[in-house]
Amino acid sequence: GSKDSLRVDHSYLGSSYHSSIICGLSLVASALSAAASSGERVSTTIVGLGAGSLPMFLHGCLPHLNIEVVELDPMMEEVATKYFGFSMDEQLKVYF
Repeated sequence: GSKDSLRVDHSYLGSSYHSSIICGLSLVASALSAAASSGERVSTTIVGLGAGSLPMFLHGCLPHLNIEVVELDPMMEEVATKYFGFSMDEQLKVYF
């Protein structure tokens, strides 16, 4: 197929660094589960967007999570969107 048909799989973390961050969530798993069960939204902040893979993974796995990404360079959001399938919505925002 053409390169236009390629899609990034946001359910996969290709970085061991990101996998370690996700493992750290096990420390607050009971609180996250309780919040999800009660319909409560939980907020988190990520410093640095990169390709957007970590926020997109979290967004897909934890739909009750509000994610705010702080990024210094607005060009990163453009690159992440154009080449890596990153997208913002009401629960996932980037601040410059």
